[in-house]
Amino acid sequence: MSRLFTLLAALLLVASQATMSAEDSLLTRSFQFTDVDHSNNLIIRGQCDGCDSSDEDSCDSCCGIGSSCGTWSAGGELVFLKDHGNYGYNADESETGYRVFVGYERDDGLGFSVRYFDYDNSDDAGYGNDLMSLDLELSTNLEVCNTQIALSGGYRHADVSTTGDYAIWNDLNGITFGIRAQRQLMCNISAVAWLQESFLFGRDDYNGYSNGHINWSQAQLGLQYDGCFCGRSAWVRAGVEAHDLDASDSGENDVAPGAFGYFVGAGLSF
Repeated sequence: MSRLFTLLAALLLVASQATMSAEDSLLTRSFQFTDVDHSNNLIIRGQCDGCDSSDEDSCDSCCGIGSSCGTWSAGGELVFLKDHGNYGYNADESETGYRVFVGYERDDGLGFSVRYFDYDNSDDAGYGNDLMSLDLELSTNLEVCNTQIALSGGYRHADVSTTGDYAIWNDLNGITFGIRAQRQLMCNISAVAWLQESFLFGRDDYNGYSNGHINWSQAQLGLQYDGCFCGRSAWVRAGVEAHDLDASDSGENDVAPGAFGYFVGAGLSF
């Protein structure tokens, strides 16, 4: 968990000490910059300035998507991770996985998202993990000291296994909570951080338990560039990513697997 704590400390440092550029005065409510859209949850986006759901004409002219003034967004990320496991076991090589997501946000900042993650390094000769998760979340956002913060929570379904069937958790289900922070460093460039914690229950095939459960922690820290693509607000971001899974069982898989590496992603709102 040391890498996750390091990333979380970096998140707090960014939120409390990063200096804002002259563009700070352009910040408006929620995640809105004057020329750049920002998001809650996974896609950093926001709602149009001065949009009022009670004024249909104003909302149409501002957002161009109807009286609800909502925003759809979609994106994806590639991850390049190297696994680590029990008692010093480590993967020989890094492996590529992916994450895709789609979401919708109302003009008041409330929204929902669907996120799918898949990573399979189980054929690694040394040690490899096979991880899959599907998240359904509700979300909201706020701003604290010029830092945009998105809070999310909902349901996760997941499967987790490791090389040689050393630890297997199939058909996991449970709750997941996330926090994502963004702080502008200069024009169109922001520091971003994400921490997700999931509490999952399911079948432990390795130890023969029917009610095993694990905690799955995920964290990211990186930089994001916001711009425009084909008339839509778009972003590109990259940084480091870590995973850690802690089991509750009394067997050897108490010391559960994890992974550390890098990610790169892009998305847009419409």
